Amino acid sequence: MTGTQADIETIEGVPDDLSQEGGGELGSAEGDLDDTLVGLPDDLAAPLEGPLGRGASVGRYVIIERLGEGGMGVVYQAYDPELDRKVALKLLRPKGRNRQLAAARLQREAKAMAKLSHPNVVVIHDVGTHEGQVWLAMEFIAGGDLQDWMGNAARPFAEVWPVFRQAGMGLAAAHEAGLVHRDFKPANVLMDERGRVAVADFGLARLEDDAAESSASVEPEMSSSSPITLSSKVTQTGSFLGTPAYMAPEQFSGVGVEARTDQFAFAVAMWEALCGERPFGGESVQEVMFAVIQGNLREPPRGIELERRVRAALERALSNEAEERFPSMQALLDALEPPRRRRVWALAGGAVAVAVAAVLGFALRGEGEGEGEVCQADEQAFAALWTDARRDRVREALAGVERPYAEDTAARTLASLDAWRGRYLEAQVEACEDTRVRGVQSEELLDRRMLCLDRRLRRFGEVLTVLEDADVEVLDNAGALVRSLDDLDACADRETLSARALPPSGVEARASLTMIESSLDRVGLLRITGRLDEARTLGEGALIAADELGYAPVQAEAHYELGRVADDSEAEVEAEAELRAAFSVAVAGGEDALAVRAASGLLSVARQQEQEQVFELWYVVGNSLLERAGDPPAVRAMLLNNYGLAISNRGRGEEAVVLYERARDLYAEVYGERSMYVGDSLHNIGAALRNAGRTKEASEYVRQAVEIWSEHVGEEHPRILVAKTSMGIFELEDGHAEVSLALLREVVDGTEAIYGGESRKMASALSNMASAALAVDRFDVARDALERAKGILEQIAKSEGSRIYLLGNLATLNIKRGDGAQALEAIDEAIALSGEGEFPLILRGMLYTTRAEALTLLGRYDEAMAACDTTLEILSGSAGTTQDEVMSTLLKKARLELVRGRVEAAAAWIAQARALSEETDATALERGEFGLLTMRVAMAKGDQVGVEAGYAEARAAFGHAGAMGREQLEAIDMERFMGLGGL
Repeated sequence: MTGTQADIETIEGVPDDLSQEGGGELGSAEGDLDDTLVGLPDDLAAPLEGPLGRGASVGRYVIIERLGEGGMGVVYQAYDPELDRKVALKLLRPKGRNRQLAAARLQREAKAMAKLSHPNVVVIHDVGTHEGQVWLAMEFIAGGDLQDWMGNAARPFAEVWPVFRQAGMGLAAAHEAGLVHRDFKPANVLMDERGRVAVADFGLARLEDDAAESSASVEPEMSSSSPITLSSKVTQTGSFLGTPAYMAPEQFSGVGVEARTDQFAFAVAMWEALCGERPFGGESVQEVMFAVIQGNLREPPRGIELERRVRAALERALSNEAEERFPSMQALLDALEPPRRRRVWALAGGAVAVAVAAVLGFALRGEGEGEGEVCQADEQAFAALWTDARRDRVREALAGVERPYAEDTAARTLASLDAWRGRYLEAQVEACEDTRVRGVQSEELLDRRMLCLDRRLRRFGEVLTVLEDADVEVLDNAGALVRSLDDLDACADRETLSARALPPSGVEARASLTMIESSLDRVGLLRITGRLDEARTLGEGALIAADELGYAPVQAEAHYELGRVADDSEAEVEAEAELRAAFSVAVAGGEDALAVRAASGLLSVARQQEQEQVFELWYVVGNSLLERAGDPPAVRAMLLNNYGLAISNRGRGEEAVVLYERARDLYAEVYGERSMYVGDSLHNIGAALRNAGRTKEASEYVRQAVEIWSEHVGEEHPRILVAKTSMGIFELEDGHAEVSLALLREVVDGTEAIYGGESRKMASALSNMASAALAVDRFDVARDALERAKGILEQIAKSEGSRIYLLGNLATLNIKRGDGAQALEAIDEAIALSGEGEFPLILRGMLYTTRAEALTLLGRYDEAMAACDTTLEILSGSAGTTQDEVMSTLLKKARLELVRGRVEAAAAWIAQARALSEETDATALERGEFGLLTMRVAMAKGDQVGVEAGYAEARAAFGHAGAMGREQLEAIDMERFMGLGGL
């Protein structure tokens, strides 16, 4: 056993500040119209026991500093050591005679808010209690708020709408989840430095289903310590709940608060942004209340003209009676939405929603508009998203990760994003021209294509958001994140888009669909960067929403994404269940391409579970659906790749090569000859060729893969280390041990530079290098590497697999040094460990081969022969066994028989091994071994002709086996001379 850890890897399918709540101190009788009236009963309005100091703990969170205090509690900046991030920690106020009931209600409502996942709502990460107080761990957003952004000046609609649209989408999502904010105002809308808008401070929110309970419980018992009158300017304590300047009539009366109450507040705030003043005048609570209740809407200031459409929408939302307002927040947003010719791109996940003055994503020349192209790409929308400032943030985030290849990866990622921009804009123009120039599609199909492109642009925004928050996982997978955008061709597949079920009608349903799609895109990106728990939580929420919507395409997609997350988490049972659900829903809904992807995923799960009949079935099923799906090349390539993975290690390497070659050609057709996908396929071809015993060819394919990968990720990226490890192992197996040693030494140096000198990857790299050193009798190098690797693994003490490989190499080192006892001790420990887990059967068999060598050194030949028999028995029961491994074991048995003087038995084993060699591509060293053993058998028989034939065969083969072959040549020359002397 050489002890090389990586039998070859194959490539699978391919906080600065926080806006404070309120403005005055609790119990103050004077305040401002912008302050929140909490109006809480005694059981909630009591002051907190006292501020928490720096370093105090609440749950798993560590307090950093106090940020602010408001009517519902105190907000702290805190640190989450488990996930290494800052959070905003809010402690709410259940206290007094109904303390337990209040705490339970707040916790229930907080948990409901925590289930809400939307890019325009501040995320609640966690909920709990601390000494009787409910706490919320929320997303920490660095930046300002909408109130700061608005100032006191009027702004044009073109500036106001993109910002308020995001805030409105956040409210709409909350309403969809059954939550009412009840204190929406500009100060409760946060804006980060990237332009993302998120509604915050749902501290006054209530579940709509609890309206009766809420209206009963929020009426306060007036506290004598905090009097308030309607003539007061406003304070935080009183008989109302909300902020007077933004309160609807029903809030002043204390009854009937519902989702349309938030609609009223939103309209007040947007009017204020457009006009520089609120729609209802008054300097006190009383004056404002009377103006609101009587509907005394004032005219915009002189010089301010609201577009008729906008004014009509806002005035309806400001209706005195809730029933006269819009039926939903989404309906209000749709009314405010610029007409169809002025398309808006809603960019989820932190991207700015940009109002674009282009026509349906491109410009159309009308009568009297002069000459020009009929269809033009909407570069304005992209420019607003992919700004110079954002580009700098992405570059700085990636380059700032502490890895030697960070700067290079940052530059390559920016270039890839720029290239995608060009492809996206071309896709816009092509979609337009297919209708307006070539006339090959209908207006309806044009709309479908543009909706498809809309989603890709939203995903682009999600990718940027992930890249701006780069860590090592993001850096290493930056290329994969950008490649997740590579499905633009799907938006040009007219046949598939035409056949797809119509999306649900109605503004709320469409808003829900957009939210679900954005969530699923986010799930995929989280999975790529290894954030599997986050991805699962978000995916489960998306699935619930998709089921409620009842739209098959997103239901199937949600199951599929959850299946992939489970597969990456090695939760095979869960993965199978989700992928089966994805397949069933996709087939029923006519989503045939997605059904094929699900079948491909199920094939992969069956492979991991060693269920050959099952994965064969899923391959047949996937193939049968491909034609109905329009045979998309990338989907077929994925199926071929996964089937190749399934059969390559089951003695069907030659078949796998053919599959990988077909996948390579399809990937080249879709993504280009030098794409990463092609590189992955070339690497897999190399792995399959190695499994088929064709190591020389294998090395060439891996070298080609390295060339392509290097073009995309640079020479220092971890992926290159994977390929160099493969090449080093191939060269070792092909008898080029010096070349192997040089390559594997490079891997050691690169691994240390990237992961440090004490990582598990470092131990593996050292163990592999030791294998090559042993092959050229560099015992000092091998010993130092193995001792260092052993020390690392003893510190880590996690991976049994790594220890097994290391012990195997230690045994080989001692065999080379002639120390059979030490070798036997090491290999027996490795064998014991290999039986405790899921160590590959093939490699367990090779451990017994090494045991046979140790026993041979000790003269225990019968035991050595038994160890070889055990190897053959194990190999016969392993689906991944190749003829090469069996042949090697048979030759070891031949050597043992010669040592025991059983010449005819040795000759029989050699003949059996020769028969197998005709079915595989034997290496030069293996061919030399045949000649050497043939020469020894002939010597034992006194057959001089046989000696010369065996000698000639061995000499010819060893002459092509590099340095290891040259050493053998000297040995056989001497052996032949001594042997002939005795004939």
